[in-house]
Amino acid sequence: MKEFKKDIYDLEEKRGEYKFLPEIQKAAKEMVDRKLWIDQLMKIEDLENQLSKQNTLCIGKTIYEWLDGHYIAGTSHFIVVVKKYSSGIWLIQDPGLPMVGNRKVNQSINNHSILGDIILVKN
Repeated sequence: MKEFKKDIYDLEEKRGEYKFLPEIQKAAKEMVDRKLWIDQLMKIEDLENQLSKQNTLCIGKTIYEWLDGHYIAGTSHFIVVVKKYSSGIWLIQDPGLPMVGNRKVNQSINNHSILGDIILVKN
């Protein structure tokens, strides 16, 4: 993990983001064993397509400051991505703090998707 995350690993470790790592590793192994895990990079267009289906939910990990357009190594933050709002814009539900419903944010920052890890829940 440290090798993969490089510079940001120490910051995330200091914030306590790896406190439950053993439990997460166990759950991840179960997801892989049950073929619920897809290890792939999802392009913005692919996620737009997935979210156009009625019963699909996306939980995305981003950096809180990126939601306001500040490209810095900030605080990890989870959001619910509802759908493509318009060209280059996501409609999200931001749990906060403070909570902001129906928030519109750029899909990318500095030519990169604002989303790192995502969880797609499909019905």
